[in-house]
Amino acid sequence: MGLTPEGRVTKAIKDYLTTLQRAGLPIWSVKIAGGKFQQAGLPDWHITYRGQSLWVEVKKPGGKPTDLQTATIEKIQRAGGVSCVVTSVDEVKALLRKLDSQSG
Repeated sequence: MGLTPEGRVTKAIKDYLTTLQRAGLPIWSVKIAGGKFQQAGLPDWHITYRGQSLWVEVKKPGGKPTDLQTATIEKIQRAGGVSCVVTSVDEVKALLRKLDSQSG
């Protein structure tokens, strides 16, 4: 059985982040696995990059977050973290490039 459209985006992000980690960049990431003991509404990825806390919700192209996911993203942003919804690995790349340009 093949991956879902969201699963393909998630795999591409995982592969990209692994490449960055292996290249020695200052990055750490974890895929958040939902479940009955996990807080509902958490974004799919937690990434720490150049001292920034990033929370990324993955959706298939055209997909939208739930109301609970949107509320969680907003809470993270109010706390000073970076949080967003992405539909492609290119959006993650752009987010990290933006942080690179701000850290220079």
